[in-house]
Amino acid sequence: MRVDFTPAALAVVREVAAARAPAPLVFVFGSGCCEGTAPHLFANHRVGPTQREVGHAGDVPVFADEHVRALHGARTVVIDVEADPLADGFSAETAFGWRFVVRAPGHSQPVGYPPRVSVAPNAERFPPLPAARAARWLQFGKWDVTYFPSFVGIELEEARTDYARMRLRWRPELDQPAGVVHGGAIATLIDTVVVPAVGSAYDEPRPFFTVAMQVQYLERIAGEDAIAEGWVERRGRATVFCRVEVRSATGTLAATASIIYHVSQPREPATR
Repeated sequence: MRVDFTPAALAVVREVAAARAPAPLVFVFGSGCCEGTAPHLFANHRVGPTQREVGHAGDVPVFADEHVRALHGARTVVIDVEADPLADGFSAETAFGWRFVVRAPGHSQPVGYPPRVSVAPNAERFPPLPAARAARWLQFGKWDVTYFPSFVGIELEEARTDYARMRLRWRPELDQPAGVVHGGAIATLIDTVVVPAVGSAYDEPRPFFTVAMQVQYLERIAGEDAIAEGWVERRGRATVFCRVEVRSATGTLAATASIIYHVSQPREPATR
């Protein structure tokens, strides 16, 4: 058994290492009562007597239990990372909204899962956010009051540097009389998904607003969720140009859009 890491996974390892320093980290396959064949990243962990080193993630050693080494034999497995805002568990990356997964070399789907049509083909072009910014943007939509994006059912699924992905959960109230999702609901998803992408460049919160939006509706979405990817194409001093693609949950490209946002300076603290 050999282990390799994707660049995205290595970036998350570095983020966790910086946040947990000076505690030593170790990857382990086959420890604990759940997900025994999944990779777990632990701090201050003591490996067991049946575990052997099978690779490294930078300076972090990777150990696998005997039954996991037998399962993979001479094969190489690739450890990748997926955004999981609701992640929970003992593995250290879950605190940052990520989950490590195992993939076969050359494949983008976790090992053991059936093939699927990608609803996020653009995500891997953008690096993960620094830990502090990731933690801030993973709270998007979790407000104390109900604002319009939450009201219509939009959920953030992933935020990266200059990139975000959101899902509009389907419900009958979002349809128009022809039985397809209303174009206005899709436009709201488009206008919202670029917010974390635009804001990902700043350490401090800034107000920014839509200046222009042009949408091309390509296919209908009926009876299923809509997933939007939004990313920054160019930044000016106060103007940001963005691109959005919307797909159905089954992977059909349903709409594209171009959006321009104006970014203001940070608000000055109130003075007495």
